[in-house]
Order: sequence, then C-alpha cells, then structure tokens
Amino acid sequence: MLALLALLLSTLGCGQETAKEDQTGEGATTPVGSTEDRTAASEPAPGALSYVALGDSLATGYGADRGYVDRYAGLLRAQTGATVEVRNLGVNGLTSRQLRAGIEGDRRVRDAVRRADVVTINIGANDLLQARSKYQSGNCGGADNQDCLREAVAGFRANWDAILAGVITDLRSPGTTVIRAMDFYNPSVAVDAATVSWPAAGANDFVVFKEYLEQVNSHIAASSNARGVLHAEVYESFNGPNGDEDPSGKGYMSEDGIHPSDEGHAAIARELGKLGYEPLYH
Repeated sequence: MLALLALLLSTLGCGQETAKEDQTGEGATTPVGSTEDRTAASEPAPGALSYVALGDSLATGYGADRGYVDRYAGLLRAQTGATVEVRNLGVNGLTSRQLRAGIEGDRRVRDAVRRADVVTINIGANDLLQARSKYQSGNCGGADNQDCLREAVAGFRANWDAILAGVITDLRSPGTTVIRAMDFYNPSVAVDAATVSWPAAGANDFVVFKEYLEQVNSHIAASSNARGVLHAEVYESFNGPNGDEDPSGKGYMSEDGIHPSDEGHAAIARELGKLGYEPLYH
C-alpha cells in the first residue's frame, strides 16, 4: 500500500489534479476500508477465486453502503457456487493516468492482478470530470473553450489501451481469466441541460459534454472488444439508449449527485453479471 500511495501522491503533485469526483468529503486518494484487505497479494484460500477490482471511487463504493464490487462478488458466488476472495484496489479520485502507472510500475498491484481469477476495471470518470470543471469555469482552452475536453479524451484513449495491454498481455489473459470492463454514466444530465457555461458554443453543457463522454465510451467498447474483454454497458443502464435520461430519476444517484446510490451500484453489478463468467464458467 505504501508503494501505491507514494505513486499516487507523486502523480497528484501539489493537489492541482484532485478529482472533482471526490471533492465531496474524503481525501481524493484515500482508499476506503482496510488497507490489508485492499492490497494483500497473497494466494487465496484453496479452492477460492481471487477477485481484484481496479478503479476509482466507483470501485471503492464511495457514497453507498455496499458498492458494485461487493455486489458483483455476491453474484459470482450465488451464480457459480464458488468461494470468492475480494481484493479491492479502488482508490478515490484515481485517473486513467494513475491507474496506468500502477499497472505498469506498482509491484503490489501487479502481483495482485497476476494472481487474480477475476478482474474488473472502471476508470476515466475523473479524467472527464476534471475537464468538465475547466470548461464550466471558462479555462478549458481554445477558441471554443473545449481543448481540455479533447485532450482528456485523447489522454484517456492512450491510457486505457495501455491499461488493457498491461493487464492482458503482461499479467493475465482473457482466455484464462474473467476480465470485465465497463463504460461510464453521465451523472449530471438535468443540471447540465439547464446550464450554458459557454454561450458561444450555441449549446447547453449537456450537449457539449455528451459528445466527449460518448467518444470515451465508444473507445472503451472498441478497445475492449478488440482484446476479447467484455464490457458492461453502464451508460445505457443509467442514461438510457439515447444518453439523455437522468439517473437521479431512477434512484441511481447518491446525495452528492455524482456517485451511485446503493440502487445504482446494484445496477452496475447486474450489468456485469449479465456478461457471464467465461472462461471459468460456461
């Protein structure tokens, strides 16, 4: 854990990149729960499956009593009869760049993934949330105030591909391991539809952000499919087939309006469960 925290603190610098996602209470890089439970890389008990969760505050379950990681582990147990040991390496405020650094250079993370039977990955929300904040303050750059959004998408694409390559090529294989990814939702449909941060754009914030969010989600789908990794369609579950449904109306959001509620985490776990558990279980 010390190695991972040192890595995260060095990449965060002086706090300039503290994610908007977690400016609601806890420190941006403080894992939730026991450090021993989250970072132990020892072998699971005989006959047990080792499930490693990689991600940001979505993985830690921030804002909910029970996050999707625990719920998905429960589905895995119920639907397969397996004993499952969870190693949740989620970190509040994590960006795709930081997860990439962990996959490529943190021994504790690499050892945990290398021994995993099941791996889930959620990342990228903080990348766009940081850019969204800059856009809304008029500091995104470019004549249209959208340079930082374009840069966030480009950076995410490179980092996502490196994360998948690191997990699949270097550590585990989708031919022997249940590896599941997910796209991510828009928590602010109603708020952004009523906001015009940059009048010259000729569109409200929802229209502006939707384009970049869907670019990111499209890349998650294409990149995952190309590598034989199934991904859960969380975006459609939360925002509907057209991406314009507010998840708060479904009871999927917690009080902070950014993180999922218990109902939202249950929906994410269901989407993951729909994908089955091949290659371990057919």
